[in-house]
Amino acid sequence: MNAGVSQSKEHSRSGAGVQLRPPVMDDAGITVAAHKPITHLVVTGSTGVLGAAILRQAAPSFTVIEIKSAKRGGVDLREGDAWKELITDVVVPSPECTAVIHCAADISWSGSQVLENNFLMARNVARWTAEAGIAFAVYVSSVSVFQPAEHVSLETPCLPATLYGMSKLRGEHAWRSILDEKKSAIVRLAGILGWQPSPQMFWNKLLVIAAERQAHCGFDYNPESQRNYITSSEAAECLLGIVTGRHAGLHLAAGAEATLLAAFIAILEAAAGSSIAGRVKDSARDVVLYEPSPVLRRWLRPFHDRFHELWQQRMGRTLL
Repeated sequence: MNAGVSQSKEHSRSGAGVQLRPPVMDDAGITVAAHKPITHLVVTGSTGVLGAAILRQAAPSFTVIEIKSAKRGGVDLREGDAWKELITDVVVPSPECTAVIHCAADISWSGSQVLENNFLMARNVARWTAEAGIAFAVYVSSVSVFQPAEHVSLETPCLPATLYGMSKLRGEHAWRSILDEKKSAIVRLAGILGWQPSPQMFWNKLLVIAAERQAHCGFDYNPESQRNYITSSEAAECLLGIVTGRHAGLHLAAGAEATLLAAFIAILEAAAGSSIAGRVKDSARDVVLYEPSPVLRRWLRPFHDRFHELWQQRMGRTLL
């Protein structure tokens, strides 16, 4: 047996005198493979809430390459052979030091086209990633792929209740079928708490109401509702952490702790200095909580800290 083989073994015979090299650990004590560091980052969907947060946080550490949408004069990722256009149009100087984060998505909740669009986008980006020899790739999926339940983890069956969820699950299948499992990751992301131009999520609508001081708005709400949404900055940190550590596999990203809707409204009212309370709705218990993957917990923060940061982004000032 040659020396190279014996050194790769976890154990050696007594007295053989073989010095084993310790495994490479990241800052959380998780074993990672030794690779060239990721220095370049390719991002799709960079104009969205999540994509913009990734660009902000990636700027100091990565050379960022944006894949622009068709609306901005870029490649239409929904086209069947868009991956060929990417090969021609997107120059990646160091593929072995490059990672892709695929955020672009059709976020429609209805309409049959969404079912095809998210699948085609994932397939095209994955195919281009493989052809370009890019080191690592992350697909941003959604918790909408799960069967609806009060408490959801990666063990929860996938049984989407919406066309959007079905489309993201199809995208996951495309990602897995094309890319090396050791060089890719899928992140099922909970609802993103953040500033959207046209907010769809109820909690994000309340953010806008508070920021614009729209007093006594006529909405019904269940104060006992509980969620653990994730902020855009936290989600960006998780995705960049996965890229930097090359944490392959399936992950779930959500807030570190549950927050009552009544508590969220109270925080908003204190921040805005005015009442935004609607009509309390007498309804059944409304809880939807997600269990974040352990590897992501280091990038998650208490809700109060997250809200401070979120409010400052929009209002340009901190809370007392």
